[in-house]
Amino acid sequence: MNREELMKKLVQESIDARGKVLEARKQKFQRFDSPPILGVEASYGGAVSSGGGIAPIEPGPQPWEDTYSMFFDGDDASMHTTSDPAPIIFDLTDSVTVSAWVKPTVLVGNNDGIVDYLTSSDARGYGIVHSSLAGGKWRAWIGTEGGGGDVKINASVNLILNTWQHVLITYDSVTGDLVLYLNATPQPAVSAGAGQTIRPHNAGEPLLIGAATDTPNKEFNGYINEASIFSNAFTQAEVDEIYNGGKPGDLNYHSAVSNGVAWWRMGEDATFGGGTWTIPNQYNSQGTITSVGM
Repeated sequence: MNREELMKKLVQESIDARGKVLEARKQKFQRFDSPPILGVEASYGGAVSSGGGIAPIEPGPQPWEDTYSMFFDGDDASMHTTSDPAPIIFDLTDSVTVSAWVKPTVLVGNNDGIVDYLTSSDARGYGIVHSSLAGGKWRAWIGTEGGGGDVKINASVNLILNTWQHVLITYDSVTGDLVLYLNATPQPAVSAGAGQTIRPHNAGEPLLIGAATDTPNKEFNGYINEASIFSNAFTQAEVDEIYNGGKPGDLNYHSAVSNGVAWWRMGEDATFGGGTWTIPNQYNSQGTITSVGM
């Protein structure tokens, strides 16, 4: 072997050895809300302990969401904001966007609440529910000011059990349009009439996650993750951004962050004490939410 061939061999061996070291050091998993690792198939389930070490959870069908979400059993379990003064921040009269990742497991009843700030008896506020109507539909509504009634919209496609879906609603009083988006796809808008504002919520009543109107038989059964509320009506581009290609992202970097009213991460940053879960509002300390019956 001549000198040139020897040098080429040594260089290649050095490259191969360095490649093995880098491969051994490469991160094998990531949380769903962290930036993607280039060249690595991400596993979003976190990690599990194995013999004192940490081993990645292998990729599978949407493994990230169950780990970092809250499960509601459909039996008098929900999350409530503090009645006073927290609900004041949710009285959005001109425009609103409500977003959540949801995985229903059982259709409990009609109008089981996802994120609910609606008093249905006299049409105040806004909310997202799922309904057993017609085999299961996503439904959104607002209570309108002055009209004495509310405006409802159902997704044109049935909800799917045991599958994660992103549900988002927007309302803009300028146009009067209420729009429901399922996995970033808009359903046909329903109009409350141009200039129709949202009727303020009843004083002292909490915002609910996992139940509707704080009454029995309207509790959600399944997982809820990354619930959020904004004070503007999202454009399609903003909806696409929060949908993020089908997985939750860090909403501190969303372009509408300045309009953020509430962002409950559900699984992350939740604390448990005295039999109660407490979940902070990442956008506003007044909007902390606590569990009931969980």
